Amino acid sequence: MQNDSLERSLLQSEIEAFHNWIVRKGRFHERNWHLTFMFKQLPSKETAIKAMMRDEVERVYSILLTREVRRPHSCFAERQMPIFVGCPDLPVLKRDKVTRRLVIANSGWHFNGVLVLSSFSRGNFDPETDFERLRHLFCPAERRLERIESTRIEYGSMVDYSMKALKNGRVGWDDILILPKSQSELAWGDP
Repeated sequence: MQNDSLERSLLQSEIEAFHNWIVRKGRFHERNWHLTFMFKQLPSKETAIKAMMRDEVERVYSILLTREVRRPHSCFAERQMPIFVGCPDLPVLKRDKVTRRLVIANSGWHFNGVLVLSSFSRGNFDPETDFERLRHLFCPAERRLERIESTRIEYGSMVDYSMKALKNGRVGWDDILILPKSQSELAWGDP
């Protein structure tokens, strides 16, 4: 029992550290967004569904990256890089029919995250309009991604909300996605 409360306390302090990091970044990176990635039916078990969702989120990030940073692999691009922190999540019950249909898909699994766009980048990407306007790039019919919902973060970071599946024990630390990847992660051949 004492071990369980210690683990929860550590988990909460780690999520709070993510929150503080995003808020600190947000002071210099003026465009902060909460993103929800909704998927078509994925044919597999829970671990494979999470892996497919992660691949799609990384693909979307790579498209976004080239729209925000001219030379993303340059050593000068670090301050311009968009930051994404997120994880798979389960739904909160809603009465919306479209949401209800997608909740049934994949047993309700979707992907939540916080996107921080740098004020030092090209700065011409607006998630609120551009995910829909460029739907053919981000959510093409032949891919697994159904849609991306974006909400501007006016106050705080929404990290606590994005990590609620982690807090509830539905996902582990290995399911957390932090982008951009570090140089050491890229050195092992990850895309």
